[in-house]
Amino acid sequence: MIKMKLLLLGIILTSGIHLLIGCTASNRSMATQDERLAMEMKKPADAINLTLLKDQDAPSLAMRGSARGLPVAGLAGSLISIASDAVKKIIADDQKKYTAAYQFGLNDLYFYDQLSGEGPFDPVGMQFSGFTMVRTFKNVNGQMDTAFIADFELDTSNVYEIINNSIFRLKLKSFQLKYAKAKLSGENSNKLNMDMEISFVTSYAGEQGMLYDNVTVGKFFLLLRDAPLDPAAPGYSEYYKNLAGKKLVGRSFLVPRSLGYRKENGGPVKSFSQGLYSINVKVKECSKQSFVSKILIDNSAGIIDVTRDWMKKDVKARLPASMQ
Repeated sequence: MIKMKLLLLGIILTSGIHLLIGCTASNRSMATQDERLAMEMKKPADAINLTLLKDQDAPSLAMRGSARGLPVAGLAGSLISIASDAVKKIIADDQKKYTAAYQFGLNDLYFYDQLSGEGPFDPVGMQFSGFTMVRTFKNVNGQMDTAFIADFELDTSNVYEIINNSIFRLKLKSFQLKYAKAKLSGENSNKLNMDMEISFVTSYAGEQGMLYDNVTVGKFFLLLRDAPLDPAAPGYSEYYKNLAGKKLVGRSFLVPRSLGYRKENGGPVKSFSQGLYSINVKVKECSKQSFVSKILIDNSAGIIDVTRDWMKKDVKARLPASMQ
């Protein structure tokens, strides 16, 4: 009888502990009341100071010819390392119970602070240097609280890539997460998986009279796994401190300037616009590890291509056995 009572007492205590853990976790989850999503641009006078760069000479024909003498093995090796680096994980679309999705966006932005007479990718006056996103909600005390804040900035570690290739990259300046919109599961009671897909979209007129509407010129991904939610938990500060300076997967072309005209000396003169564009950010949250599946983010194309495992298997099944 004593053993039975002790057993029952143990069950009650264990159940109570699980209940307390569940209540604690719920304080960090499903934070949705009066939710507000805010996004703000950083717009310096000139994101790239071209006066600090050294002059670059165009290579001669001989120099360009010698540069082609790269060993095939070295080239193949670099391609392989890029491909293996590109395998990431993303939250599956078909799971609902422990996931949440929402979007940020800013429209009618200007990428440059002045018109240009040079061409569609003239970088002079580039004023994009990053942006900040904040999700807030009303907590149990009826006060507005911050669920997360993310600060992204232009990666200027290789300015020559920007002006030579008309391509830019992003990095994470700072990030802090405290509350989840998704329901938290028992296996991850105080941690969250979060994916962000950032798209740069523009519409412009080309020099040959072609019109391009809602064209995606770039994509970036920030994929966080087991991000802690409780600031008092061990390792919380270290996790987010290590994110500072993290380069995002992906890249974008500079926003092309649309062909137009400006008034000069009393008449119209051919000109290129300030580059009208939008930023769209899709956010997914998930607390279950089993809902996270592998994808392949391919940087070889102009725009990043996202391919799921099942698509890769389907392609492989169609190949001859000798090529698999």
